Amino acid sequence: MTITAQDTLAIFIGSGALGFPWYRVDRHPADNIDSETWTLAFTEFAFGSSETEISQHVITHDDLLRAVQKIASGDAHQIEDDVQRECQALLSQGPGVAGFDADAADVVIQIAAFGKVLYA
Repeated sequence: MTITAQDTLAIFIGSGALGFPWYRVDRHPADNIDSETWTLAFTEFAFGSSETEISQHVITHDDLLRAVQKIASGDAHQIEDDVQRECQALLSQGPGVAGFDADAADVVIQIAAFGKVLYA
């Protein structure tokens, strides 16, 4: 099943997850998308603080796909069953069946950026 850069942009970046307080978008994918990839740059903030910067991160379409695969396979820890099922469905049935809300998309973005879920 092919999942394109346009698909990951719509499913994850378009989900509203980047509105959570631990993200400040520095470079939005819509500013640099082409047919094969995109880049999202953001600053991570301490939960509950819009002033305490922790670090900067850059993720791509490929990073999100790796995160989806990690979650779907069960290799990511502390993942809700519904998020794992959505990742499995995305990989096996394609983007047309993806039902990621902002919370589920946030989990995938965190796995892609941090390697684990830090904020819930």
